[in-house]
Amino acid sequence: MTAYFLKSFYFLLLLSLLASRIIATLKNSSESGEAKCIEKERQALLSFKEGLIDNFGILSTWINNTDCCKWKRIQCNSHTGHVQLLHLHGNYPYTPYLGGEINVSSLIHLPYIQHIDLSRNYFALSYIPELMGSITNLRYLDLFHSCFSGRIPSTLGNLLLLRYLNLGENFLWGKIPIEIGNIKHLQYLDLGLYYLSGKIPSQIGNIRMLQHLSLGSNTPPYGWKRRNDISNSLSGAIPFRIGNLPLLHTLQLVGNFEIKVEDAQWLSTLHS
Repeated sequence: MTAYFLKSFYFLLLLSLLASRIIATLKNSSESGEAKCIEKERQALLSFKEGLIDNFGILSTWINNTDCCKWKRIQCNSHTGHVQLLHLHGNYPYTPYLGGEINVSSLIHLPYIQHIDLSRNYFALSYIPELMGSITNLRYLDLFHSCFSGRIPSTLGNLLLLRYLNLGENFLWGKIPIEIGNIKHLQYLDLGLYYLSGKIPSQIGNIRMLQHLSLGSNTPPYGWKRRNDISNSLSGAIPFRIGNLPLLHTLQLVGNFEIKVEDAQWLSTLHS
């Protein structure tokens, strides 16, 4: 009888130890179950880093042969390991963390990236690359106040999934591309730039999801000379009608505008 109980005891003890081992194994696999960085995407990020000037070391964790999902300023999908977020904003003019050139051709190899924030850096009057419009999975693009120059690329109209687009306070000139009106899901649009000219395209009235709209040609900041060869005023009537932008609650306009609306009460309900 004693032998039976001893056998039962040892059997239960063995089962307990085995169960503990299984639980520990499952726990460890769960904790380490987050997908790691995909090699092709790690190399794309390292290629992107090569073109940047990083005087403040915010990319110091971006090292080859390490898990890029654990790098600072990066966020990956925990199940797939694909890079989804690139959060590289600075604090210009106080601390513009990054400068140099944006190698967008490398970012194209991040097919699942949805969020790019390069705002408040100093890109020394670099142009916004036309290829930016090829990152078609983007939902969020913030290039605010980062000293970009040139024209607004019409290819941005290819970013059909965008919800947020901020190009404000950059040294961009010329007309607003009519292709911006293709981004039907856009909720926030800031084109409050220093050298915009021409008329507001009526196609912006097609963005029915728009909640915040900032347009205009601002005065360049102190210390920056105005370019004599570039006009710097948007003009003409605001080409929107009641019902075109039913969700709009904030409208900011800087420039010479002739405001024409069918219902003045609609205009009075907006924030400025």
